[in-house]
Amino acid sequence: MRLILFILVFLSVGANAQMVIKAHPNYVPLGITPILDIYTNAAGAYSLRKLRSGYTGAAIRIRKDTTGQPEQDINFVGNDLDTNSIKSFLNARNGFVVTWYDQSGNGLNVTQATQASQPQIAALGSIYYENNRPTILFDGSNDILERLNVDLFRNQDSAACYAVTRWISSPAVLRLLFFCSNNLSFTQTRYLLGGGNTANKYSIGSRRLDAGVTFVDNTTDNINTSNLVLQTGLVNYATPRHLLYINNIEKLTAIPGYVGGNTSNTTALKISIGGQTTAAANANARISEVIIYENLNNRSLIETNINNYYGIY
Repeated sequence: MRLILFILVFLSVGANAQMVIKAHPNYVPLGITPILDIYTNAAGAYSLRKLRSGYTGAAIRIRKDTTGQPEQDINFVGNDLDTNSIKSFLNARNGFVVTWYDQSGNGLNVTQATQASQPQIAALGSIYYENNRPTILFDGSNDILERLNVDLFRNQDSAACYAVTRWISSPAVLRLLFFCSNNLSFTQTRYLLGGGNTANKYSIGSRRLDAGVTFVDNTTDNINTSNLVLQTGLVNYATPRHLLYINNIEKLTAIPGYVGGNTSNTTALKISIGGQTTAAANANARISEVIIYENLNNRSLIETNINNYYGIY
């Protein structure tokens, strides 16, 4: 009897201790180290999980559609998004993302001031989920988060973007998950990752110089609209070469028609997640995470860390 009582007391104390530990802002679940603690020097990092244990800012800033339409920053509980704070704040209202904060340390937060163009994270207080993880819905019409004047992929030999996405509809024309350009159209695209440049296929595109043609290549595989996927796009500006991976499997290797020279000698005019305003290239997709590097190192290991958290493949 005493043994049973001791075990019950121990389990009770242990459970309470775990609750205290999980409430600590730097708590990380066993076996899943924040990805930027291992693979450092990301150029930009946007996620609904904590990507760097030393990051002390919020994940996102949201708005609810009510009188006054107030906004609130949403932080992390341990390694995960504080979904309880979202539900409490929304109080059964619709929730929209105003700002997605950059966890890389470079301060490249992407935001949207126009309410009609803010992507949605919850409907009537019910948060959107993919694989039991929170996600953000971009409606394919005008939703976009962006930042102007960024020093990204300038005079770099390579670029990499990892996007955790479920495409809601398969695009017949080019739609964008992530975009970096020297102007507001596609004519000076430094990097793009999306789909539909060839109807219903995954797409990657780039150009090396401030002048010249943007080259876009496509997989032969159709876009998967049923499941969450990890879509990885690598650009080697020096070789040159485009590579696309879906769920850690290479689906495309292509040699685009670049000319010599640096990647670019100017600061990019903008980066955006979810679309491109002037070109009507908005993706109808749920996006959970976008991580950008100015190198091609550790691709498979980075994808393993992402998959360990999201359970994609």
